[in-house]
Amino acid sequence: MNAKASIAFCIVTMFATSCAPRQTQPSTDLPHDEMNASTDFTSISPPSTSSSAQQAPSSTVRPTQPVTKPLFTRVGQIPEDADLLGNEDGVFTVNNRWDARSVTSYSPTGELRGILNYELSAGVSVEAGCTTFLLEHKPFPRIAMLSNVEQPPAGIQPGKVEYFVSVYDGEGMQQIWKKKVFEEEGDSSYVSCNDGEPPMSVTSDGKWIVLPARNGSSFILDAESGDSRTVESRAAAAGNYLVATQDWYEEITTLDPATLAPLYHSSSTTESSSPKVTDILDDFFDGSGRTIDGRRVLSRDGNNVLDLANGTVSTGPIFHGSLSSQIPVVTEPASNRVYINTFTPNSEDYSPGFGATAYDLSSNEALWMQPHIEDICGASPDSVLVRAGSQLAVLSAENGDQISYTAALSSCDPVFGEFMYVSEDDQGTIGIYRVLE
Repeated sequence: MNAKASIAFCIVTMFATSCAPRQTQPSTDLPHDEMNASTDFTSISPPSTSSSAQQAPSSTVRPTQPVTKPLFTRVGQIPEDADLLGNEDGVFTVNNRWDARSVTSYSPTGELRGILNYELSAGVSVEAGCTTFLLEHKPFPRIAMLSNVEQPPAGIQPGKVEYFVSVYDGEGMQQIWKKKVFEEEGDSSYVSCNDGEPPMSVTSDGKWIVLPARNGSSFILDAESGDSRTVESRAAAAGNYLVATQDWYEEITTLDPATLAPLYHSSSTTESSSPKVTDILDDFFDGSGRTIDGRRVLSRDGNNVLDLANGTVSTGPIFHGSLSSQIPVVTEPASNRVYINTFTPNSEDYSPGFGATAYDLSSNEALWMQPHIEDICGASPDSVLVRAGSQLAVLSAENGDQISYTAALSSCDPVFGEFMYVSEDDQGTIGIYRVLE
């Protein structure tokens, strides 16, 4: 399953503050043989209301939230397809088999919402793996899709390819609009899911769609209406903004997507700061930019934060150790935190020692650090999901203490909202587990 989801990248430092250990709550672990049985896991009972359960510390009760099932409870399942998109409001499976291409939407806990079958008439091409995008929208996310129609040559008339963008209501998968954006001469599409650069991008707020053309220009579409404007350079979405380049990322201009007015210009030949603004922004052209929220992005080495609105670079968390530039961070914008997980060499035998550190982006201070963590899977304002060896654990976002753990799940699968979507290859399903508070 090629799921599009936030994974984690990582660090080891010393504690900024020390905290007393927190007593781990017993998990609702399911042995592997029970996880793979045909039992109806959606019927698992809620937490016990016995007197012993009622004696739990009052600090663990959040009266503003409804009573939910214990951590690591399996709450549902959906059929497994090639790709998985989603957020805390809804989830989509994308099936790109030629004979049955479709996008299906579900509630976060797996209730079916809608099915969209792709148009498969002659000449229509949809590469689902890289041309279907999630659009942020309330109360349910939407889907934007790129497709093209290839018209063969007709005598002296050359062939051409027409490119269309469609937006669908995610909950019922009804088409909101479809627009022919441009056409070009030729007998084959430039769109490929194997060239490392996504053919389309969308802003973090789901308001704008960016479609580059092969001639070097780009089309900016209003996600609500489909209205289109042209930028005479290669463009991409970056947070809630746009970046455009004409000189292979050596010169990059940041644009306001509503007006297309330039906000500032960055040049790798004149910038003296390190890292250069162009080095941070060029990651968005291949889809690897690290967005903290709609306005802020993290530099490739993780040590600087760029304000997309004005081009200001400020010092970010200072990491001690080796940080991979290929693995994204886990950010939690609501609490203004970033969670980093990397390794530092052991001074005695040079073996790596793993750990995770939480940073406050307001002060760039380390809030807490926990050793023995190999991956960070996801985060909410209250908790952090991590992988330690062959087990998963949930930590308190406040102090890093362990809340619960399980040996029944062992890998970081996609996390949307409070749920993790676990590929169950032997059953052809994706199991849905509650993993965050």
